Amino acid sequence: MAIVLAKFVHRAIWSAEEFVSFKQRVPVINEWMNECLAEHPSCLLSKTDFLPTRLLDVGEGLGSKLRLVESVDIPKIPGNYPEFMALSHCWGKSRPFLVLSSSSIKILSDGVELDQLPRTFKDAARIVQMLGRRYLWIDSLFIKQDSSVDWQKEAAQMDSIYRNAHLTLAAASSTDGNGGCYIDDNLATMILKFPIRQPDGTMGECKLRTNDRPEIFTSSPLHRRGWVLQESILSRRIVSFTEDQMVWQCRTKHYTEDAMPAPRRHRWEYPDNYTNNLVSDRDRRDMWWSWVENYTKRILSNPNDKLPAFAGITKFFAQETGYTPFAGLWKEHLLSDLLWWVAEPEDNLPAANTPWGTPSWSWSAVLDRFIRRPQSMIYLDEHFSIEGSKYGTSEVPPKIARLVSQELIWTAEPLTSTILRARITLRGPVRDLKNHLHLSPPAGWGAFKFVSSASKVCGVKHHFKQDGLSHIGSDWQSLDTVKEMDHAQACTLTDQQGHSQVRLDRKLDPKTPIYGLYMKIDSGKYVQEKILIITPVANTRNEYRRIGVADHEHEITRFFDGDNDELYKALQTKDAKVNLLAHSAMPCSDGAEERVIELV
Repeated sequence: MAIVLAKFVHRAIWSAEEFVSFKQRVPVINEWMNECLAEHPSCLLSKTDFLPTRLLDVGEGLGSKLRLVESVDIPKIPGNYPEFMALSHCWGKSRPFLVLSSSSIKILSDGVELDQLPRTFKDAARIVQMLGRRYLWIDSLFIKQDSSVDWQKEAAQMDSIYRNAHLTLAAASSTDGNGGCYIDDNLATMILKFPIRQPDGTMGECKLRTNDRPEIFTSSPLHRRGWVLQESILSRRIVSFTEDQMVWQCRTKHYTEDAMPAPRRHRWEYPDNYTNNLVSDRDRRDMWWSWVENYTKRILSNPNDKLPAFAGITKFFAQETGYTPFAGLWKEHLLSDLLWWVAEPEDNLPAANTPWGTPSWSWSAVLDRFIRRPQSMIYLDEHFSIEGSKYGTSEVPPKIARLVSQELIWTAEPLTSTILRARITLRGPVRDLKNHLHLSPPAGWGAFKFVSSASKVCGVKHHFKQDGLSHIGSDWQSLDTVKEMDHAQACTLTDQQGHSQVRLDRKLDPKTPIYGLYMKIDSGKYVQEKILIITPVANTRNEYRRIGVADHEHEITRFFDGDNDELYKALQTKDAKVNLLAHSAMPCSDGAEERVIELV
């Protein structure tokens, strides 16, 4: 329940009437737009002559027939192309009855009546008309759904479409094309009124709204959809239409129709501010993995869309940083990027099939799982890291994997077609881990899998909930007693000090051969060895698939005798740390064999 400032009570949503029409509410959008155009430099677009391949011409007023038009046929003035708006919406389980295809393109080009469109499309067209604009872009109406060539080409333009749209209309509360933008139904104003004495002694009226302020950017049907993340990130301005009211979001401001505090802003929403302020390599990479983490929590109806639905974000990030995309990772940070990991799901989900052609080393190969950034990135301010890619061939410290080569070939359009061939060639210490892996049975609530090898025994400590109380328990189980290896299971790597943690990407047969490739060393108070868990591909000589990651941690002081203060003083320089970490901190890789492997 909230009290609004007096200067906003002129808005229709605060009307004394029981219901108000959408036509009465349109001036609020114009108010937001005028402020944005006049006062928000970061929301303005540098002039680019761009229009999508196809647009919906909604005509010059209400009642006009709607036509699909090719942008090449739209009159244009260089440097002053016509404005267009874009729709962000949920397709839902049932596809819209009218989509663009080779057979329907003539019908749409000849023109359709407003009532022939699904409700969400119809509402969006009416909003464009009421705002005095003419052109609207809708994905399902302007990408041929029966042509893979057209689909890949148009999907690759998503970044340009949403970055150049004058305004994005988001049907936030609608689950499919029939839900609409909630403009046909008169808005219930939900006003409570009561008398109040004013400072001059006269009686006035106080109004309160009784809405609950939903978190539309995390809980709405639209923002659970995978494709929508790039639409949210790339759009300069968005008006979200909810059951309750309209919400404005641009790169500078965030407003609600009733002028109450806006829903919480998210750090991944405003790329222009990000590119202006986050200038370090660490900040840029941190933002990228924030997007990956957010994206992998969302729903994709087609598993093959995992990389295409992220292509707009990928192209934007590449343009801003100069990095080279590599199937969800980046060539400039390939060794570090390989160490992403799979967070434990809330439900015991079955193993899923990987999209065709997706390499095992890409996070896009993992379905129905929440992906987390490489763990060492969390501590970059505190830790010092060394990895093979930072050294010349003659300088590479021993016991660390080095990048030899990489290859990525797409079947057609990069980022939006399927992958024909992808492999990363690495040279480094590889060790058979099968006899060192000890698994726990599935743990209960809040499980945290952890192994201490200091006592020369392996197992798992975990928290679980029983009878409303939290408990700490330990489970010890040998490999031959379990029927299935789940992800996020634990292992020890023979070192008698420190502890280890393994996170598998998916469920595996216990007979799966398991090897560790020693990738990287991080140093802070502790030394952490980063290990890529791999398994050989049958009937090949040196091909392996990624199946997980592991950390092995030791106290840094364990490698030295004497006073710890003297040790830390001696480790103030980069050279001293390189020498320590490269030559002393990989006891687990003792006995490993130097190999060249192809990761596929």
